[in-house]
Amino acid sequence: MFNLEDESYKYNDRNMSEWTIFQLLDRLAEYIDKQALSHFDITLHGGEPTLWPVKRFESVFSVISNNDILRKTVTLGVQTNLYKMPSDSLLDMFLENNVAVSLSLDGPKSVNDAYRITSSGKGSYQSIHQNLQTLLNGKYQPLVKGILSVAQTSLKPENYFQWVKSLPLKSVDVLFPIHYHYGHKPWDEEGRTEAAYAEDPTIGKWYAELFDCWWFNDDPNIKIRLFNHVIALILGGKQHVDALVNDTLNMFVVSSSGDIEYPDYYRVGSNGNAKTQYNVFEHTLSELHFDSGFRNLSSLRKSIPDECHACEHHDLCGGGFLAGRNGPDGMVLNRRSVLCYDEMFLFHHIKQRIFPALEMDPAHGA
Repeated sequence: MFNLEDESYKYNDRNMSEWTIFQLLDRLAEYIDKQALSHFDITLHGGEPTLWPVKRFESVFSVISNNDILRKTVTLGVQTNLYKMPSDSLLDMFLENNVAVSLSLDGPKSVNDAYRITSSGKGSYQSIHQNLQTLLNGKYQPLVKGILSVAQTSLKPENYFQWVKSLPLKSVDVLFPIHYHYGHKPWDEEGRTEAAYAEDPTIGKWYAELFDCWWFNDDPNIKIRLFNHVIALILGGKQHVDALVNDTLNMFVVSSSGDIEYPDYYRVGSNGNAKTQYNVFEHTLSELHFDSGFRNLSSLRKSIPDECHACEHHDLCGGGFLAGRNGPDGMVLNRRSVLCYDEMFLFHHIKQRIFPALEMDPAHGA
């Protein structure tokens, strides 16, 4: 996996070997037992995880099913671009092992095909859409849980929403863009001053307009996870996506070479930001508890920027999107995100929309 300034793809193995995954599963079983955990999520990401040999998936499922600790605690997910349809044998294994499949799709055909092209230079949207439809129309429909997308400010929000409505699966997460950080601020990209951007934040306005499209469409079958979670938090809920609240982020990445890394929010800003001294061959997962970076991620509230305490949205935001606190100088958790103005605009807008409908006083919201 790589992103922007990150160059780890140049030195990582092309595919995770069987030996590496076995080492990881051994470390996980040891850790889960020692910490007395009741649940542990593993997501296979990439690259494209479905290009892994089917025999390797068989080995993974066999190890998990034959280990009492892993069998009782581990759930598996796969993030795929679905450009190529997985084999029936692999999909049958996914069904048998309750694997959750999520699809990465950048947006409508014009947007997706500008970024996700094949080795021959052709757009991938048509194949992806057709494969998704095939999955949803057959016995593999229960596998597919949702679509992962990213804000596309080059596209009008109403056009983006019409695309969401047209999808065969209307459950979408619209992620904050990860490429903005202290070395690449949104106002610099637009040639504006920070003060001007604060008054008119492009990304925040885009999300607010998308929220209105979703809100006034009033169709409970269309789920945009970010919006659902913001509303739930305002109403007192506790569950949230990583981009919200920022109280804790109990997550680590294992590269195809077996290196243990910080979450992908660290990859932007400078090459090597996500790197740690740990790997699954020489270190136990319990050792991560003694790493200052992972300790900080487990208690993010302690690092909330000083200026955020007085903000009316700090319970929703918790200092802002983590990638936006990164930069060429590394991740600095106690500085607010460069997407702060966008998040404030969006949260204020959502509260102004939902409080009248709920007959709530905005002063008592999250």
